Amino acid sequence: MDQSKDAKQIQDLAQQLATQFTAMRPMPRTSASTSTVIRAPAAASDTNITQLAAQLSQLLSHTVPAEQEQHQGEPTTPTADPFAAVPDPSIYEKEFTDVYLNVNASVLRFEDRELLDLASDQMPIGKFFEEAEGMAKDHPDDSIDDIVVRRLLHWFKNDYFTWVNQPPCASCQATTIATGAVAPSAQERQDARYVHDTTDHVWTEVWSDHKKRWIHCDPCEAAYDQPLLYSTGWGKTLSYCVAFSAEEVVDVTRRYTVDYATAVLKTRRSIREPVLAKYLHFLSESNLARLGLDPGEVQEVRQRQRLESDELSTTHADVRTVETQDRVSGSDEWTKARGERR
Repeated sequence: MDQSKDAKQIQDLAQQLATQFTAMRPMPRTSASTSTVIRAPAAASDTNITQLAAQLSQLLSHTVPAEQEQHQGEPTTPTADPFAAVPDPSIYEKEFTDVYLNVNASVLRFEDRELLDLASDQMPIGKFFEEAEGMAKDHPDDSIDDIVVRRLLHWFKNDYFTWVNQPPCASCQATTIATGAVAPSAQERQDARYVHDTTDHVWTEVWSDHKKRWIHCDPCEAAYDQPLLYSTGWGKTLSYCVAFSAEEVVDVTRRYTVDYATAVLKTRRSIREPVLAKYLHFLSESNLARLGLDPGEVQEVRQRQRLESDELSTTHADVRTVETQDRVSGSDEWTKARGERR
């Protein structure tokens, strides 16, 4: 098996898929009176993606890492596709999966090096490390890097970010109404993930090398490692929480709910569960292949995925007091209307 040729084909296909994802992302164009969403022609894009996905899936299911062949010293049976018998999204489910297609395209844009540098320039990173060193004794279970994330959340919430409900127009001072979105700022790296919640809230996760797990981080609340905050503290009904990064896409709903197998599954009616699992797996493998990582880096990603899979398969321990707090950001009227305040 020509591993270098297969790896090049996989990377080329992944790059083409990424281009298709990005092209399909809605780009809002707004004016004083109208709002228009521009999208690439659906039929052409969908056809291209379907064809590229089929080629990529075939390569991924039959490609064996070179070092595995060398270590075993004998022919290796191609890995079976675990989703071979699972159908693609139906026409009724496609509207739901298109949301994830667009979110994934946005997250891939976060990797722009220039934007990442501009975002870093806004943060007093040296100060975060100095503060973390001084706080180490107060957080014995955290590494310095973990405490730096805590300081970043505190800084964002209290010094950098200002919460607004309906900001006044800069020209006439009248109340504004949201009409669309613009390209996101870059605050995600390969060790951080953007979590999309279908009930209209977003947050981040940061990988802790010290704890060997993904840590929930909500800058708007300055909340660190409080995954049950939304379902137990705010009383929010969560159905689909999916984490996106440049290297993977993962359904993490179990992390943010205590009754997934009983109550949560009953609310998940937008798409068949096997179809969702297949679609997210496809996005995840496409993102990873696109990066062109060396075998050691891929192995590190796979190890993280195994650790996370084990974590998500276990039930939550007792809810901590810090996870039962009401929402801090936003007006009472606004948060109650969103079902985010008891």
